[in-house]
Amino acid sequence: MKRLMITVLVAGVFTITTAGAQTLADGNSNSIKESVEEFKEINATSLPETIKQDVKNDFTKAEVQEVYVNDKMEYKIILRLEETEVPKIVFANAKRGLLNIE
Repeated sequence: MKRLMITVLVAGVFTITTAGAQTLADGNSNSIKESVEEFKEINATSLPETIKQDVKNDFTKAEVQEVYVNDKMEYKIILRLEETEVPKIVFANAKRGLLNIE
């Protein structure tokens, strides 16, 4: 009888833990999805001239592949660099220019 009660107790704890972990995982994926959805794709020609000039000065051999903007007028720019196949992502705004240059 003791073994049956212990088995039921362990099974109950396992079920509660699994359900809690699933809820936590669902919550995290939603917050990640919301942060990605903040940026909306725009045409590269819509990029402000100051940012275009900054990209041209800092990445002379780069081609702008995609541009995204959010409500705060912050830009996410995906560049294709001539020397690598891996795209480079930079962020910018019209007042401060490029924000993360490595």
